[in-house]
Amino acid sequence: MIICGVMTGTSLDGIDVVICEFNLIQNQIQFELVWNGHYFFSSPLRNLLLETVFNKNIDLKTLSQLNIAYTNEIAIAIVDAKKKSETNNIEAVGFHGQTLWHNPKKEQFCGQEVASTFQLGSGPHLATILNTKVVYDFRTADIALGGQGAPLVPFFDYNFLKSDAEDVIALNIGGISNITFLPKNCSADEVIAFDCGPGNCLIDICAQKLFGVDFDENGHLASQGKIVSEIFDELISIKYIKQKPPKSTGKELFNINLIEKHLGNYSKHDIIRTVTEFTAYAIAENIKLYANPFSKIIVSGGGANNNFLISTLRKHLNCPAITPIDNIGIPSSAKESIAFAFLAYCKLLGIDSNLPSVTGASKAISLGVVAEY
Repeated sequence: MIICGVMTGTSLDGIDVVICEFNLIQNQIQFELVWNGHYFFSSPLRNLLLETVFNKNIDLKTLSQLNIAYTNEIAIAIVDAKKKSETNNIEAVGFHGQTLWHNPKKEQFCGQEVASTFQLGSGPHLATILNTKVVYDFRTADIALGGQGAPLVPFFDYNFLKSDAEDVIALNIGGISNITFLPKNCSADEVIAFDCGPGNCLIDICAQKLFGVDFDENGHLASQGKIVSEIFDELISIKYIKQKPPKSTGKELFNINLIEKHLGNYSKHDIIRTVTEFTAYAIAENIKLYANPFSKIIVSGGGANNNFLISTLRKHLNCPAITPIDNIGIPSSAKESIAFAFLAYCKLLGIDSNLPSVTGASKAISLGVVAEY
């Protein structure tokens, strides 16, 4: 079965598209990456997405229009991917959408206890204009079962990255950082996975606000600064960092509000250095508390390319080697798109694809909603 996977992450750096072939052989799922590529949002769409994600202040008309405009650009990317890969027999698209809101902890709302998540993007619209089945809305069902609705990529990690010989940590540094801890020869209910805290999101905010660039390439800006103890001590005191899993987070917590009051009070390089140090600390602290820091660590996501961040993380873990996922044949930028192509494949075959030990859901379920065309 040939599936297209699409992901736009919390960094809002564009659209990652993959085309994968999945096969079920003797009850073992195998996949081959046929093609992968990256597409940039148009400037008007990206600007509106940034405004919406950071400020969460949008009227209903704009949200409705944005939902379709965003989906249209996803469709354009997929059409181009099909053309460049010369693949015409795609059977379905796994479409995560853009997370605008994620609050898995129930709270009082309209006299009820309500938890919710919201991903921008219309599965039915995409299915109709592509004439292709689309699997979307992967998080809602898990939250309905009392789960966090995240992280969902650990099911991919469990199937394709676990080892019979050693403990493995799959570390993804996207906008938010998360880990999947796969003890040696583990069963599905022994997997531990959760969001650690910020990945690139706070570093990117500093790069944009202080230096007018989208991101800190290779950590060059941070490497020129010193740690500001006042800011660092504030950040590491955030309760989420040491909170026990299952847990998930997003830009509802890790956003400009955490550092805004300090902007202008310290050197620009010192602020971005401090935020980078905090990001590495948050990842390392969670690995020490809830995993095995002596595991084989396989890193993916945009943050894997930030050499200064990775070297800072090694320092916090006292870990000489962190292996890029590219070294085992999976392009770092494509991993999450592959994972959602895989989740779409599982949905179409009726395979349960959440891990209750990870999300906290009351039972396993096949995630996603199928939009026919």
